[in-house]
Amino acid sequence: MKVQDILSRGLWIVVLVAVLSACGGAATPAAVMPPSPAPVGLTITDVWARAAGGAMNMPTPTASADMGGMDMAKPTSAVYMKITGGGMADKLIQAESTVAETVELHTVEMKDGVMKMRPVEGGIDVPANGSVELKPGGFHIMLIGLKQELRAGEKFDVKLTFEKAGVKQVTVEIRSVQQ
Repeated sequence: MKVQDILSRGLWIVVLVAVLSACGGAATPAAVMPPSPAPVGLTITDVWARAAGGAMNMPTPTASADMGGMDMAKPTSAVYMKITGGGMADKLIQAESTVAETVELHTVEMKDGVMKMRPVEGGIDVPANGSVELKPGGFHIMLIGLKQELRAGEKFDVKLTFEKAGVKQVTVEIRSVQQ
C-alpha cells in the first residue's frame, strides 16, 4: 500500500468523523437540556382608591409647598395597590386615567418632622421576585383635578405603564375613607 493511498483513506476518515460529529450534535448534553422557563410577568393586586368629591362639591384648600407644589384647590384622590415582580426587575413609569385632569406617581416622606408629598422622579422600582406596595403614607398614584365624584363601591380604570412589561390596565375599586 502506497503512502498516498494511506493519506487518502486517512483524509476520508477525518471527513467522515467530522460529518458524523456534526450530525450527532442533537445528542450533546446542552441540546437535551430543557429550556429555562420564561420570567413570570407582573401581578397587580388589591387596587383601590379613596372616595372623594368631584369638581362641583370639594372644599378648596390652598396650594402648599408641602404638597410638592400641587394645586390642592382641585379635588384629589389617590390610588393604591400591590405590584409583585416576575423574574426580572421592572419600573412603573406612568399612570393615566380619565377620572382626573392630572395623574402622577407620588411618594410621602418625613422631613423635619413633617410629612411631605412629592412627585416620584424616574418611576417606582418593582424588584424581581419581590413586591412594592403603593399605600397611604408611601408611594401612591395621585389623581389631581377629579372630573367626577369617586363614590364608595364604584369602579374606574387606570392604565399603568411599566418600563419592561409595557401597558397594563387595572380596575380600581373605590373605598370609603373609613374602610
